[in-house]
Amino acid sequence: MILLGAAGGCLLAALLYVSVRWRQTDKALQRESRRREDFADSTPGWFWETDSAHRIVFESHHGTTRTAKPFADTRGLRREQFAHIDTADAARWQAHNKTLEQRQPFRDFEYKYENPDHQLSYIQISGKPRYDKNGNFAGYRGWATDITQLKAAESKLQQSETRLNAVLEHTPIAICFKDLQERYLYVNQTFEAWYDIAREDILGKTAEQVFSTALAAHIAASDEKVIASRATVHHETNPPFASGQDRIIQLIKFPVFAPDNTISGLGAVLLDLGERKEEERAMHLLIAALDGSPDRIALYDENDQLIFSNGPFRKLNELISGSVVKGSNYRSMVRLAVEKGIVRVPEGEEEAWIAQRLARHDQPGEPFEAEYSDGSWLLIREKKLPDGSTLSVGTDITEQKRTETALRESQGRWQAFFDNSPAAIVIKDRDGRIQMTNRSWNNIFNPQGRDLADQTVYAVLNKETADRATAAEELAIREKKVVELEIELAWPDGPIQIHSVRKIPIIDDAGNVAGTGTISDDITQRVNAEQAVRDGRDELERRVIERTAELQTEIADRRYAEEALSQAKADLERRVQERTSALQDEIIIRRQAQETADYANRAKTEFLANMSHELRTPLNGIIGFSELISQQMLGPINILKYREYAADINDAGNHLLAVISDILDISKIEARMMELNVDDIEIRAVIDDCLTMVNERISRSNLNLVVNVAGNLPHLRGDHIRIKQIILNLLSNSVKFTPAAGRIEIGAAIGPQGHYEIWVDDSGRGIAEKDIPLILQPFGQARDDFLLTHEGTGLGLSLANHLIEMHEGTLDIKSEVDKGTRVTVRFPAHRVIT
Repeated sequence: MILLGAAGGCLLAALLYVSVRWRQTDKALQRESRRREDFADSTPGWFWETDSAHRIVFESHHGTTRTAKPFADTRGLRREQFAHIDTADAARWQAHNKTLEQRQPFRDFEYKYENPDHQLSYIQISGKPRYDKNGNFAGYRGWATDITQLKAAESKLQQSETRLNAVLEHTPIAICFKDLQERYLYVNQTFEAWYDIAREDILGKTAEQVFSTALAAHIAASDEKVIASRATVHHETNPPFASGQDRIIQLIKFPVFAPDNTISGLGAVLLDLGERKEEERAMHLLIAALDGSPDRIALYDENDQLIFSNGPFRKLNELISGSVVKGSNYRSMVRLAVEKGIVRVPEGEEEAWIAQRLARHDQPGEPFEAEYSDGSWLLIREKKLPDGSTLSVGTDITEQKRTETALRESQGRWQAFFDNSPAAIVIKDRDGRIQMTNRSWNNIFNPQGRDLADQTVYAVLNKETADRATAAEELAIREKKVVELEIELAWPDGPIQIHSVRKIPIIDDAGNVAGTGTISDDITQRVNAEQAVRDGRDELERRVIERTAELQTEIADRRYAEEALSQAKADLERRVQERTSALQDEIIIRRQAQETADYANRAKTEFLANMSHELRTPLNGIIGFSELISQQMLGPINILKYREYAADINDAGNHLLAVISDILDISKIEARMMELNVDDIEIRAVIDDCLTMVNERISRSNLNLVVNVAGNLPHLRGDHIRIKQIILNLLSNSVKFTPAAGRIEIGAAIGPQGHYEIWVDDSGRGIAEKDIPLILQPFGQARDDFLLTHEGTGLGLSLANHLIEMHEGTLDIKSEVDKGTRVTVRFPAHRVIT
């Protein structure tokens, strides 16, 4: 017990000692932690740490307050997920990410961040890799600084210097500075031009070393006068220039003082008074040119007083009498123009028209049209200038309006002809979907008046008849020729009808088949008449046989029989002639109807041939103007939503143009009109270009991208643009159908058989085996609710497959639902450049 008690006492003492040492160590650690926090708080930066996937796991106090984004929002995110990255930053971010992947330290990497108030902050970070106790990479640890104010100051200083230098260099005034030894320290471009000498040949030298003796003496005399008087010297002079050009110069030469009020140098400003006179002459020429312009031009000051108008404007408003003079008020001019009938305004709506016109003038927007009482039309454009004045330009569009009216009348005549044609006409797109039908077609095939837009003939015909019609359309598209056939139509509540059908390919401006036109004529009566003729002939033959038998049995009454036979023959000939004449008349009528139908078909073909142009023209306009607005080329747009809407319009226009381009590519391939521009291709560079184009979507979906391209990969012989199109389509599909946080791998290597292989492997939704043939067809999409919620035309894989086949290659798809898809492209060995 004594020994146990002693041992227990020692153990208790040891525990007390450890406890005291632990508390002392803990307090020391707390003091050290507070010391570090004080150091951090006294600096303009903050500490940060990331994990092995480069996600932020820690930021010190300043990192949660100095940056615009709260700490809770950045934890678990990579920097590129919340940084503001534009096109100019893409290369820097790519290099930075490469440094991170190589586990190298970095210094002073800058990135931008957009706070909730849409203001950009600039952050500068430095870091080095950190490893765990087992030597495994654990992430990065480093220091961050908010350099927004520094950036702003640098930008202002640079802008100030740039503006000053731009003013000095581009002013039409010659400027120079010299030291007290009369050596030139600075000359601008105008000085170089006047004296016909480059600045590198004059800087650091005196006037005696670079100019003639007479000119150097002239310069030295004025320098001495400034130094002696310590004041600015003004006088007009005509110095002898080396080029012999005669210039009248206004010379302003002044001393440059040092802080101790001693003269440290000289400056000179030379104004060419002759140029001022030339400028005045140029202004008169400009006014004369504006006066001779066919446009109606007027300029109003900030108070809407007329300060300039050209001849056409004054002539247009000459009925206002003496009111159109300099200083006339715009509002008074508008009211007088309405009162005196210069502009055409509906009766009783004069005040509303005036109010609308004044509102447009006060806040100029899109160009608008105005009709005048003499029948002319003007397209009026108005713009507010920076000084508050308003420029108004009116362009005569009278002939354009007349052309538009004539076009509408022509289209109306064509539509009337189309609707009232006796032939049944239907227009379909390339896939056999109904686009337009006339009245005769609807009376026969759609008497219920159902909406058949974008449906096929299977909606109105039985399968056997629809199959025949579809096969004829496919032949017309494939051969680009008219296909004729006869079909029987069996209606449940009526007799069988026989139709003569012509399938006509519709060719667009590019020579591709955009769709088909079908002209259907009901020839039931003609067929029945022809059958009646055949039946009549058969009946005649039977009667002749019977009559002959009767005559043979009545040999005794031969004469009577002969007369009867002769009469029967005469009746037969008469009936045959009558029937033949009737059939000929009917054939003539049918031929005329056919010619009418042919004319209608030609008119429709010409109309549809222009459809491609009519689609592209407004679409190019939408893309161009939306890009102009979204990039604020004509001035800033203060409402963010407007810029976003313009960007959305531009994206939608480009998306629609891409869809049309894909459809045209498919058409060219099927028509064998596409040719390859073969060249040596570096696949790694093509893959990098494609990754750049989808990088934003990969980051947005937090996808894990793996690039597995073999080293020293040889070049591939093929069409650079089409190979890039193939890879981009495969990558886009994987990004589109791979859920967030999924994995995508793209790689390239030489296969076992010497083939050039490129593959894209993802952990996406996958495709059922039965749907794989479907997605390789144009407009084919797998029947899956998840896939159908994603936008797309279904052309991507089909187009890629066609382009691969043109390169003599193959496309292999291996996929399993809910596990992923691997698409492998193989090019033949003879296309590998060794």
